[in-house]
Amino acid sequence: MSLVANSNITKQKLLKECLAQEQEIQIHVLRAFNLTDRSASLLTEEINDEDNIAGFKVRPLRPFVSLSYRGVSAQTSTAIGCHPTWNYTVKLKAKFEPLSSIHINIYDECKDNVTETYSEDKSTQSTVHYRKTNKWLGAISVPLHTVLNLGSVCGTFKINTPPMEFGYESMSSKDDQALVPEVMQLMRQDTSLLAIQITTTLSHLGGCQTYCQPVPTHPQDDFIIQHLNKFVTDYVNDYPTRNISLTFIDSGGRNKCVAEFLQSVPIPVYEPSDPKKAESALSKSSGHSKSSSSKSSGFEAWRNEGNELAKSIDAAVRYVSLIPTYDVSESHVVTLMGVELLKVLYGSPLDHTILLASYFINLGIKCWVVIGFGLPRGQSSYVLVKYLKNKVLTVNDQIKTGGIFKKTDGYIWYIYDAASGERFELREIGCPLKIVSYVFDSENIWVNTQVSQACERMSFDFSISSDWQNVFNKPLFVTRPITIDSLYSKPGDVENLRLNLETKIKTKIQKWRSHIKTIWNRYCSSLLKEMLPHYEYWAFNPLEARPTLGNRLKQLTATYKIFGFPLNMPYINAKLIISSVKSTSIHVNDDPNVEFGLAVEVYAYPNNVLSVWVFLACITRI
Repeated sequence: MSLVANSNITKQKLLKECLAQEQEIQIHVLRAFNLTDRSASLLTEEINDEDNIAGFKVRPLRPFVSLSYRGVSAQTSTAIGCHPTWNYTVKLKAKFEPLSSIHINIYDECKDNVTETYSEDKSTQSTVHYRKTNKWLGAISVPLHTVLNLGSVCGTFKINTPPMEFGYESMSSKDDQALVPEVMQLMRQDTSLLAIQITTTLSHLGGCQTYCQPVPTHPQDDFIIQHLNKFVTDYVNDYPTRNISLTFIDSGGRNKCVAEFLQSVPIPVYEPSDPKKAESALSKSSGHSKSSSSKSSGFEAWRNEGNELAKSIDAAVRYVSLIPTYDVSESHVVTLMGVELLKVLYGSPLDHTILLASYFINLGIKCWVVIGFGLPRGQSSYVLVKYLKNKVLTVNDQIKTGGIFKKTDGYIWYIYDAASGERFELREIGCPLKIVSYVFDSENIWVNTQVSQACERMSFDFSISSDWQNVFNKPLFVTRPITIDSLYSKPGDVENLRLNLETKIKTKIQKWRSHIKTIWNRYCSSLLKEMLPHYEYWAFNPLEARPTLGNRLKQLTATYKIFGFPLNMPYINAKLIISSVKSTSIHVNDDPNVEFGLAVEVYAYPNNVLSVWVFLACITRI
């Protein structure tokens, strides 16, 4: 114990000293899977000789990866197709800041034919050259503290992509024959993935996490804390390479058992109005629609339609994901309970996980919180639930649990990432959870005692004592339900915020394009704005059909070549929203005839939790 502790203390001291000097990040970009393909509208461009290699026609998609850290950037070479391979290493030198992130953006390099005529006789006095434009496909953000803590990070990351892109579409199943069929079964068609490895010049100082026994801070905690200390000491003796801590620090600075942080918290009653119904009603009356930015709660009719539990789950997941998060680089930070996060409205991913699990408990869903290693955050937490025949299991379902991969039981395990609002099946390739240390609910804790910690090779039957060791022999904690009184405040008016954001984004884009005039197409902007209520409604109801382009937008694509996408994010400040817009590089277009469309909407929900949509597009006449 002393040798290991001294070694780790030395590593941490050296790491802090090295952070004062410039260091190097090495990012090895291996390959990507399932990138969105160019749609038929973009494939009508003139085909040149580069579309044929050794006599075989190849896909026109030309993806490359741009990597940046604290103002220093580099990019890979250009690859080919929707499943490209780069096998390319990028090096970035900068002064490290643990709370910063490495930003990874994927672009498609497009070429437009440009003909210049030097006389009236076009057949003799003209030349053809190409104008390159990079079209953004998606992004990944990797916290630097994850790389520093682990030494190196290697894995397949899910690419964050917009819900739609003009000129691009998901690949059809007939185009996936090149991949192994078993691999495609574990990959969702709408999920893009990137395989990378990140190391630094400080990688030899990684992996210095140790377990620090919590000290009882209250007489009532003596029994529980001492029991947890003894349990973890025995566990670490049996598994020396596994570091776990079964306590969190609460808002009062006390060490508490992780199971004590879960309680039943009622979800707020709210949901965006269905824009299709609103538009049909308005068309019957005045034919004009109001701005949807200030519409908010009070939609009881929604709860009586369809599957109430499934919709409540989607609404709870969406609401929690709209609460802003911050990265945590230290293990000894305060962890908030669900009701505390609703008051502060700013928390760590773990805080979000606890709030989402508390919502699930209130809905009667049997769930657990998983603590382990995940991508890209490193030490991570998720909400674990079990499904049977597309139905989530509740505490009232008296069904015997079975192994995770037994074909006879029919169970499917899912995790919810509370910070991003996404659900993943444990077996799918894009699942961020890689290693499981322990799970807990509001009554007990189960520690992984299996040979493997990799979630795809584990059994999740907590009743098997050889696979999972329960910390307590009997439930010690009683969850007290929280009343909804004064828990949620009414949404506020956000129209001024929407106008300010729209003005700031326009001003910044014009500044970034200072060498050329920026023309705003009002008609295109109005059409984009009409789409945003549909996307906000769909975000709360992902079981509904994904929004499609309206008739007027389709008509616009007949005369204009359009590229653009909607971006959605929680609201923290305008600077982060503008930074997200800039990273897409949609403003980098040297075509003198290009015009831009912009739509911004802000939706307010109880406690003034805000959802911001920015729909930006560039258009050129065909």
